[in-house]
Amino acid sequence: MIFQNVWALARKSFSFTRTATISPLLSVAMASGASLLLLSLVIGVRRVGVGGLLSTLPITRLVVGPKQVDLLFLRLGSSTVSMESSAIDSLRNIDGVAAVWPEMVLTMPTSLTGNLIGTPFSTDCATYGVPLEFFPPEQRPSGFSRAKTGEPIPAVLSLQLIDLYNSGFAGAQNLPGLSPKALLGRHFNLFLGTSSFFPSPPGGKTKWVRCKIVGLSDLVSVTGVTVPETYAKEWHEWYYDGAESPKFSSLHVVVESSEQVATVRKEIEALGLQARSPGEMAEKVALVSRYLSFATAVLMGLLLLLAGMGTANTLGLEVTFQAQRIGLYRALGASRKDVTRIYLLRAVWIGVSGAIAGLIPAAVLLLIADSLLVRVLPALARLPSSPLAISPFLMLISCVLAITASVVAGLGPAVKASRVDPVVALRRQET
Repeated sequence: MIFQNVWALARKSFSFTRTATISPLLSVAMASGASLLLLSLVIGVRRVGVGGLLSTLPITRLVVGPKQVDLLFLRLGSSTVSMESSAIDSLRNIDGVAAVWPEMVLTMPTSLTGNLIGTPFSTDCATYGVPLEFFPPEQRPSGFSRAKTGEPIPAVLSLQLIDLYNSGFAGAQNLPGLSPKALLGRHFNLFLGTSSFFPSPPGGKTKWVRCKIVGLSDLVSVTGVTVPETYAKEWHEWYYDGAESPKFSSLHVVVESSEQVATVRKEIEALGLQARSPGEMAEKVALVSRYLSFATAVLMGLLLLLAGMGTANTLGLEVTFQAQRIGLYRALGASRKDVTRIYLLRAVWIGVSGAIAGLIPAAVLLLIADSLLVRVLPALARLPSSPLAISPFLMLISCVLAITASVVAGLGPAVKASRVDPVVALRRQET
């Protein structure tokens, strides 16, 4: 039989069992729609969480500091490393260490005032000093060097600080969110020697300097402002008159290759110091993302399996109750292959119709959810314009999976239908 005749018989067979086909259609529609929702969610999570973090955090950098004990939300232990401790020289002598960049912290009270958020504000903060080489070449802020006389001092803020502000303080105070681009070039005043919690005593040393934001980075400390190291050393010398050595909040160790990170880390810990990777959080997010992807694959598999079982059950019942019609087809010249094609076409029709019926509402739901997330979620520095992954490619994958599950489920009933003996089937009809 030619294809048109086979398709005509398949459509005629469907007209007799239209009501019975609704159940597998709904199951396929639910499976395809759920598959699209799950794929979009998982890829969106990986893009926001893993992609955003791993793209900014170098994997060959270790942050070294004194050993501390984490007790719930408390961190016990010293928070600075002394210059006289020779920790820097010891670290530089470790095989595999390419460079050691100290992050100096001013132990004097400091605070800042400015108009960074659209309204004047003042807050206490810490002040850090690092050399330009502290930043990887591809992340070095422009203008982070010694400023000319009369020009503002270049400063770098933490991207995590922007995220914390947008996700907490801005929403609670009904203030506009901050974006990294909007902050670049803004000025603020940094007060040295005084703060709201530790005001300068009578006759104490105080002064203020004008600063300009030239960059934002994940590598700098989240609790304050980072300026070029030369300024931090000058301010420390001015405040203490050389009576106290500079302190470091951490030492950033650059390892020659990613394969040597584990070995270098062990040697650092053998010196009595603690080493942690800036990418540890990204690694944890990546691990969670892998578990989420696995759980999604299992759930999608179960949904497709249930949809396939519904299709197989419906077509199997049709073969049982329509044995006389199948025998009539065979008597009129249909071959076993023709009968197989009839039921496979039925399975394809169920898969295509169910996939379309499920993908359209799922896509609409994703677009609505995506727009709502953009409005509800804070303006995080790493949040893309579209938190959920929505693309024709994902819709195509979901559609192909639904059709494949339906066709595979229809193979058994199709083969069963092709084995119906026309003589036996027609004889049953006579009786």
